[in-house]
Amino acid sequence: MAFPNSTTDLARFAFKTMPGTDEKVFTFGMSVREFGPSTPSPNRGRVHIDCVDSTTLLDSEDAVERQFLLTTIIGGYLDWSRSLGFEWAHMRVPPPTDSNAYIFMPRSFPMRQKIAFYISKWYDRMMDGAKSCGIIHWFTATADLNTADFPSSMLSPLELDSEGRFGQMVKEAHPREILPLSEVPRFFTAHLQPLDRKVEFVEDKSPFIHNAIPGNRGGTSSRSIALQDSFSNTEATAMESPKVFLGSFEI
Repeated sequence: MAFPNSTTDLARFAFKTMPGTDEKVFTFGMSVREFGPSTPSPNRGRVHIDCVDSTTLLDSEDAVERQFLLTTIIGGYLDWSRSLGFEWAHMRVPPPTDSNAYIFMPRSFPMRQKIAFYISKWYDRMMDGAKSCGIIHWFTATADLNTADFPSSMLSPLELDSEGRFGQMVKEAHPREILPLSEVPRFFTAHLQPLDRKVEFVEDKSPFIHNAIPGNRGGTSSRSIALQDSFSNTEATAMESPKVFLGSFEI
C-alpha cells in the first residue's frame, strides 16, 4: 500500500491478551488524520492526533503502568510518522464542549473539564520526552488556536464547532471553571524532522482495516457501552472506560 497522497483518517488500537486465555481486549485507541504530499497547504505533510482514549485498567495493571504504555505508543507513532516523511505533528486537548472526543465511552461535561487539565500536562511531558529522545526537534504549546502554529483547517466541522462554543463560554465566563481552562495550553505543534533533512515520503506497508470508527466515534462509544454486563452511572465511572472484547466488537 502506497503512502496516502491525500488526507487519510485512521484509527489505531492497542490490545492486551488476558492472562490464561486467548481473549484480546482493547487497552488504547487513537484516531489520527494524516495529510499526505498532495494535500493542499498548509495541511500538507502533517499528522494530527485528534483523539486519544483508553479503557478501564485491567486487574493486573496500575495507573502508572498504563500511562507509561500510552506515552510509549504515542511516541512510537510520532517516530513512525517521521520515518514516513511527515514533518509536523499536532495534538489538541479537546475543550469540554467537545462531546465527541472519546472513543470508548462518553464523559460528562464536568469530567471533560477536569480531564482537559490533566491531558494538557500529560501532552507537555510527552512532548518533552519525545524531544529528549530525538523524535521531535522542538515543539510549541498554546491556549489559543488563533495564535498557534496549528492550522485550523485540520479540524473537522464538529471540532471547529466545539471550539467556537468553548470560546463563547469563555466570553460569558460561565461556569467559573471555564476561565482557568481557557489559559491552559491545548494546541501542541511538534517539528518532527531535523531542520537540515529533506522530507522524503516513503511507502507505508502497515496493514489497514477499513472501518467507520474515525468518522463515528459517538457510535463506537455507544457500542462499547452496550457491551457492558452492567453499566448504570456514566458520571460515576467517567474516569474509566468499559472493557471491550475484540471477539465481540464489530468494526
